Amino acid sequence: MIEKKVLRKKMMKKRSNLSISKKKLKDKSIYNQVINDQDYISADSVFLFLSFGSEINTKPIVKHALDHGKQVFLPKVVGKNLELFEIEDFENLLKFALKTVGDAAESILEGKMEAAPFRKGDEKACTFCEFSSICQFDTDLTDNTYRNLKPLSEKEALERIGKSLKISKEQNENGGGNRG
Repeated sequence: MIEKKVLRKKMMKKRSNLSISKKKLKDKSIYNQVINDQDYISADSVFLFLSFGSEINTKPIVKHALDHGKQVFLPKVVGKNLELFEIEDFENLLKFALKTVGDAAESILEGKMEAAPFRKGDEKACTFCEFSSICQFDTDLTDNTYRNLKPLSEKEALERIGKSLKISKEQNENGGGNRG
């Protein structure tokens, strides 16, 4: 049996080697599967991710969800915490992307470049990471620790999202931040 980490790297390499036309076909196929899924159709809110590198292009799914009146939430890593950000429209999506990039740039300029992968039970972000060869995250080092994610009910997740958005909005209104 092939180890999950080895299989994941093999699949990522295969995905990265797809031609542009073949990738577009696969993106469209996944898009159609998602928007026609009964759970997606009946959902009032969806949790998605913004694509990176050779990952599936999620922007059309985000747009479809917004166009159909769904609440759309995206993850964002802040230090060692995973926060959720509600996307209300594509302008909001752009603000989110700019804020995420800006926050990362500020951290780098401040010398904060720590690796902070998550762990949820037996799942670890490092298993899926394309940059593990250069990351230098080593669990044997005392300063390298995982961010342990705990399962949340839908109600708990939505409460945290609301609190995070309220804090972010208050910071912007009080002049604390200029990206989102």
